[in-house]
Formats: sequence, structure tokens, C-alpha cells
Amino acid sequence: MTRSNVSIARTAASLVTIAMLAMAALTAGPLVRQAHAATYASAHLSTFDARLVAHINKARAARGLSRLIATAGTTDVAHGWSCHMASQVVLAHNSKLAGQLETHGSALWRSYAENVGYQGDGASADRLFKAYMNSPEHRANILDRSARFIGVWSKRSSGFRFNTIDFVGASSSAYNNAYGAPRRSC
Repeated sequence: MTRSNVSIARTAASLVTIAMLAMAALTAGPLVRQAHAATYASAHLSTFDARLVAHINKARAARGLSRLIATAGTTDVAHGWSCHMASQVVLAHNSKLAGQLETHGSALWRSYAENVGYQGDGASADRLFKAYMNSPEHRANILDRSARFIGVWSKRSSGFRFNTIDFVGASSSAYNNAYGAPRRSC
């Protein structure tokens, strides 16, 4: 092989290597994101609650904020509180929220917030989302930059739908996925 042939062969080998690395990076990206998302014990949400979370994440994305991850433990806490409000037919905040989050997968929380609301049981998730966004305090929780995880549950009772949304601020790895699937029922 002449010097020019060796140089051409090295250049071609370099280009092939660069192309292979680029392809690996392009195809690995989605797999890494999927694996990262799969490390959280995901919540099983009703259609209503899933739509509410979708609205919240759309509003956050429109403002350049990261989407919230619905986790099983935080949803379990919200579930229990919505059941409490529905059984008592009362709208109130959960005074034991911090301690419950600690035992439901978020022991390393840095911040937390809660939205509670109710509406007629036939009203839509769209309507509830709009009501939350029209309230400065609820809107601030939805758009809180530090929020990372979310738990949401709605419970119908006495002609109303009671809703709890719990927000947890933590580092991306601070949710303990060993908590498992939601265990509450009411």
C-alpha cells in the first residue's frame, strides 16, 4: 500500500467509526431515557386523573419546566387524602403530608405542596385544571420549578368529585421505587 492509500484507508476508517458512534448515540438516547423513567414505580391513574396530569405537564412544558413524574407512593398518599375528604364531605389540606411522603417513597423530599379541590362529579378534568390554574396558589404549585414528582387521585362521593394533587420536590433520584404499586383503597 502506498502512503496515500494508507492515508485514505485511515480516513475512511475514522469516518466509519464516527458514523458508528453517532448511530449508537442516536439509538441509545431513547433507551437511556426509557430506562431512567422506568426506575420509578409508576402510578396507575384513572382516565380523569391521567388527563389532569397531562394538562399539568403541558402547562409546565409551555413554560420550559420539566414534566412531573406520577409515582406510586405519592399517588397513594393523594388517594388516601381524597378518600378522607370524600368520606367526610369536606375540603381540607392533609396536615400529615410530610410524614406520609417520607414513608411512601419520598423520604428525601426537599419541598412539597398540595392542591385540593372538588367539583360536581360529572365535571371534566379540563374544568378542574382550569379552576386550579385560575387560583394563584394552586397555579404556583403546578408551575413550581422545584417540583419533580406528583401524586393525584380523585374520588366521587355525595355528588362531588374530591381531588388531591401532591407535589414533591427532590433530586431526580430521590424517589424510592421499592415502594411499589398503590395500596390504598376506599
